[in-house]
Amino acid sequence: MSEASNPRAALLENVTLVVTVVSGVGMTTKWLDPVISFALWCAGYSVAIAGAYLRQNQRNMALFTFLAVNTGYGAFNWM
Repeated sequence: MSEASNPRAALLENVTLVVTVVSGVGMTTKWLDPVISFALWCAGYSVAIAGAYLRQNQRNMALFTFLAVNTGYGAFNWM
């Protein structure tokens, strides 16, 4: 499906991106439980990247992958 035919896909992708960025920040600043934050981070980025891939939005896929790697790097340094 394209973005025009399914506008809810973009909304879902953006909501999961916000949730995962918040969980990544929570992991690195230690204000969220590490297990909960890591689970949210993994699930959220998986949904966001899969949504971008299925909609064939290469720019968003690259952006979300970049953000996932960077927040993951910070989280693993913290652990």
